[in-house]
Amino acid sequence: MNTQNTDLSMNTDLATSPSQDIGYVKTPDNLLLFDAEMFNRVMHLSEIMATAKAVVPKHFHGLPGNCFAVIGQALRWGMDPFAVAQKTFMINDNGILAYEAQLVNAVVNTRAPVESNLQYEWFGPWDNLLGKTKKSESKSGRAISHQDWDKSLETQVGVTVSATLKGETQPRELTLLLAQAETRNSPLWVSDPRQQLAYLAAKRWARLHVPEVLLGVYTPDELENREMKVVNETPQPAKKSSGVAGLKQRLQERKTPAKKAEPETVEPNPADDTAYFEGVEALQERIENATSPSELKEVGLRIRSCVSDGFIDDATEEDLRVQYSNKKTMFDLIAKVSEANADNVGDVRQALFDNQHLFSQDEVQAMLQTLEGIAG
Repeated sequence: MNTQNTDLSMNTDLATSPSQDIGYVKTPDNLLLFDAEMFNRVMHLSEIMATAKAVVPKHFHGLPGNCFAVIGQALRWGMDPFAVAQKTFMINDNGILAYEAQLVNAVVNTRAPVESNLQYEWFGPWDNLLGKTKKSESKSGRAISHQDWDKSLETQVGVTVSATLKGETQPRELTLLLAQAETRNSPLWVSDPRQQLAYLAAKRWARLHVPEVLLGVYTPDELENREMKVVNETPQPAKKSSGVAGLKQRLQERKTPAKKAEPETVEPNPADDTAYFEGVEALQERIENATSPSELKEVGLRIRSCVSDGFIDDATEEDLRVQYSNKKTMFDLIAKVSEANADNVGDVRQALFDNQHLFSQDEVQAMLQTLEGIAG
């Protein structure tokens, strides 16, 4: 087998080079959680970053909440927040903040306790896959690239990633076949599967051998297409109140205003077997307007039905899944804050920081105040 450590040709200086490219800043991982002064400084920097439209991507423009999230993550990684921000993107306009696989690999190389950078060794007939693509048109008219290789080849090609932990003499290895990469949320899986598999193998290696490095950080290719379901249903408050209870009530007030002119409703014709479809916008509004986990669950079931009936293509299903996942995360976090105790308040606060871009600043502050009261 031929070891090729330079094959990750796309911006390899970021993928393999440590502090000088990202901007290394030594910061304790938990400083933001327990240092009020640092928290306030990050809040102030978030306001500045939100106005720095020339140097940060548009999903941070005017959104200090998003800025707070990426600054907090950069501090935990010991990196320059502005450099990290450049390597992020938003999954759809209403999606979640995600990190480029290239950046995550750089984090593994700089933060993991390894003697040297990760090493990659590919095997199998990769030449029979590379460049084998075809194009088709989606229902919306969008051109989509697809793989045009024999699916059985995916069990024959793969990559082995290895690195030696400090204090050890033998490298730890992880081998991954292309067939094992079930979730492929990037078009690069079609145009450059070799590189994408290397990125995925590196992340899985890190989660197995040094899990503390990537806690709470994922790229789209690691997000499985889970069944839409809701747990930990949270009851709605009967009256206005402060703290988390008030936050739940504010969620009810988030509903999208009703349109002045309702579109004509087409009822299903009992004379034929044509199923009824209310439209994608209606499903999006139902997700946005859901005020409880049970309401959200009903929307999820409806979406699954529409997918089964063929009304929703893959791209639209993914858009709805991301929006659904965001809303579910909001309900789950509210439940966690409501049930927090002295033993887990730090973990709950961390979860809130990781997902605070889903809430308004007032909502984040309301939950933080509740957690501060628990922590004493």
